[in-house]
Amino acid sequence: REDRVFYFSLAAVSLIWLVYAFTGSYALVLMLQFTEGILIAGCGILLAARFQRIVSKDYMARISALNELFGSFGKLAGMGCMIPVLHSFSFSEVVVLSSLIMALFAGAGLMAFNMWKTIRGAQPQVMAVPLAQPAH
Repeated sequence: REDRVFYFSLAAVSLIWLVYAFTGSYALVLMLQFTEGILIAGCGILLAARFQRIVSKDYMARISALNELFGSFGKLAGMGCMIPVLHSFSFSEVVVLSSLIMALFAGAGLMAFNMWKTIRGAQPQVMAVPLAQPAH
């Protein structure tokens, strides 16, 4: 169930981004940013809860640190990639493109989850590979 909530939340965020591209209302943008913040925070909580279910307690801190590290690097890489895009396209075009990418990711994730569930008959289980043996 939480997988569907996760992907539908991402789809909702993509719709919010689409509205950003076409609205001129400051009040609407503030309300949508509030909603977007709730949805993104909820996705973060769902990811953290999934990590806690599938990762041994001995590795939880390492996996959480890697998650934060990759998330931070992804944000930096995204900023770097967007600089040339912003020089070539308008703000609205970039926001629409970002919205479409997020919607495609959410749709693909939901389809992959549903296909996996159909094939396996249950929710996918992910096994974490240990990075090193825990000290005892």
